[in-house]
Amino acid sequence: MNGLNAIYPKRGLPFHVSDYPKKVQALLHQKLAPVDAIVQGLPRRFRFYSTFAMSQARGLLRAMAQRDDWEDVLFYCAMLLEPYQFLRHPNVHITNAYFSPIDRFIAEKMHKSVVHLPRQFVQFGDTIQKDGIIDTIVHTVTPPDEEGYVNLGVNCEILWEAL
Repeated sequence: MNGLNAIYPKRGLPFHVSDYPKKVQALLHQKLAPVDAIVQGLPRRFRFYSTFAMSQARGLLRAMAQRDDWEDVLFYCAMLLEPYQFLRHPNVHITNAYFSPIDRFIAEKMHKSVVHLPRQFVQFGDTIQKDGIIDTIVHTVTPPDEEGYVNLGVNCEILWEAL
């Protein structure tokens, strides 16, 4: 492994499981699921963390608006990239490590309270590691390399701590 993804050497290329060796294809078929299926499989009550800014799983967070049966969802984040529509739901609660323009928009235009939990980036990892704080971590990764490994990107240190 030389640090370069031989299957997807540059960004923006379509992702095809068939491009991988058979062993990795089997792993991908076992691990991958369509976003809609993931959203439909989420419990109505859960606590989750979506990683810092550019590593947020925007497709999943956007798709969560398909559901309106949330009973108690606690969403921990650090610097939102957009005002995801699922945040409008009255049973979805937001705790953010940074109070950004998006948070102000959510508070002013979507009429939602955003709990501000001021932390340095590395301190937020300590917070979400506590028992009972989160059930799930949502994060984007690169397409797998030829051996099935993915790159966790710029947020790998907080993600690793939270795992």
